[in-house]
Amino acid sequence: MRRAGAVFFFLIAAALPAAAEGLPGVPPKPGGYVAGYISAGVGASLPAGGHWGDASTGFKPSPALSLAVSRRVDALFSYGLDSFNAWHYENRPAGGLDLKIASLTPFVQVSAPEGALTYYAILGLGFYRWSHASFRSGSIVYGADSAWTGGFNLGAGLLFPFAGNSRAGFELRWHQVLNLRGASFHLGAANSLNLMMVVRGDLRSEQP
Repeated sequence: MRRAGAVFFFLIAAALPAAAEGLPGVPPKPGGYVAGYISAGVGASLPAGGHWGDASTGFKPSPALSLAVSRRVDALFSYGLDSFNAWHYENRPAGGLDLKIASLTPFVQVSAPEGALTYYAILGLGFYRWSHASFRSGSIVYGADSAWTGGFNLGAGLLFPFAGNSRAGFELRWHQVLNLRGASFHLGAANSLNLMMVVRGDLRSEQP
C-alpha cells in the first residue's frame, strides 16, 4: 500500500506544474514556446517468449515505473532520455529468485496530433542493468549478482488532454535486453511488453 501511494504521488507530481494553470485563481503562465516534455508512467512489465516468459518455468510480470525528458525539434519530432524500472520479476519455480531490471536509453519520438488526441511512436537504444539479491534454490544458496548489458525498445502510445498543458494516456512498449545472463541463470535475449499509464507535461521556454 505504501509503494502504491508513492507511485500515485510520483505521477501527480509530474503533472502539477501544468495542472496548476487550470485552477481557479491561479494566473496562467505566459504561453512561451514548447521546448520539450517531461513524462512519467506506471504500469506492468510482462516477460514474453522463451524461457524468460514461459508460463511454467519463466518469470512473473513485474510492476514498473518510467520517467523521460525530451527536447522538441518540431511538431512531429522530439528526442530525449528515458529511464525504466521494474523491481519484481519473480521466477515461478524458484520463488527466491527475484530479478530487478532498470534501463537508461536515449530515444527518438514521432508524434501525430489528430484533433484533441496525440498518437506517437518511440524508439530507444541504450543500457539495461539487471540485479538480484542472494537466494536459496533447494540446498544451493546463490549470492547476489548484477550486470549491465545493452538493449533497445520500441512502442507506441495515445495521449488525450488532461489538465492545464498536460496530457495523459496509455503506452505499449516492447523491450529487449540483449544478454540476460548470471551465475544462476542464462536466458540470453529477454523480451518484455510494458503496458503503462503515462502523464506528460510541457517544458516551456521564451525562445525556440
